[in-house]
Amino acid sequence: MVTGLEMSDSNGGMVRGVIPIGTALNVNYAAFFSASTNNSWVGATRAAGGRVSFFFPKARLEIGTSFQRKLQDDHVNSYGVDLTWQSTKLPLDVRGEIVRNHFTGSGYWIEGAYRMRRAPFWKPFMRKSQAELRFEQFFTPPDMPMSGVDMEGIPEVNTQRFSGGWSYWIRPDVRANVSYGREFSADGNHNIWTVGITYRFAFPLAGGSK
Repeated sequence: MVTGLEMSDSNGGMVRGVIPIGTALNVNYAAFFSASTNNSWVGATRAAGGRVSFFFPKARLEIGTSFQRKLQDDHVNSYGVDLTWQSTKLPLDVRGEIVRNHFTGSGYWIEGAYRMRRAPFWKPFMRKSQAELRFEQFFTPPDMPMSGVDMEGIPEVNTQRFSGGWSYWIRPDVRANVSYGREFSADGNHNIWTVGITYRFAFPLAGGSK
């Protein structure tokens, strides 16, 4: 829902890196450009943007800000602020983000993920599992520009959504996930079920193990 405010498909390039400042702070940066592409294989929008974040290793806390400019059609800007925190006492991750787009609306989401490796039962299964809770809320702009048009899954009215899920790592690069959510809005309340498989892969540009 809220992630619909961000461009998810791109075809271009990115530069990213880290600047360490002593042992107490790392500054992460990234900049990207996406070319306009529309064919049977790839669909992407021409856009540019970047992100800068500050990571505090001792606190396991990262705070970042991002910007994106759409360079075709509507030429609108999106702004974001995100936070990630890992507990030092519990196997718990907390993440959240606020996104603002004057054209399509604004919203935020926050989620917690608890790794079940400390569970005293079903240990072979639990040590590869993670329980997740997520809440997100979307606010339409005062004058909705494209009323009646589906803007890539972005709601046309103020909407709230709560969901809970379970992830299981079949292998380090393969994850299975199931979740249930409930959406509340003036258009009606709905149940949302999601089942998925995620496969993470990478191709080394040079070198590699022998």
